[in-house]
Amino acid sequence: MGRDPGGQSKSEGWDPELDLSKARSLSPSELKILKCLAEGVSNKVIALQHCLAEATVKIHVKNILRKLSAQNRTQAAIWARENGVRHA
Repeated sequence: MGRDPGGQSKSEGWDPELDLSKARSLSPSELKILKCLAEGVSNKVIALQHCLAEATVKIHVKNILRKLSAQNRTQAAIWARENGVRHA
């Protein structure tokens, strides 16, 4: 059985091949943040690059994780890369 980078098996709730309809539920701001996550950018740097408060970035990341059913930013980044989300 496959395991994600965090060691969790796909049957335990996370599969990088999520339904694309979940990605469509992301707001434009969340999609912009997800693109940065896919590049490995920190919250602080995302905030500086996009003129946002770091707390705002954290809220967007939390919403992204919920909408993609990912448990952490690494899972979200993997999903983004495997589904063609590219840095803008």
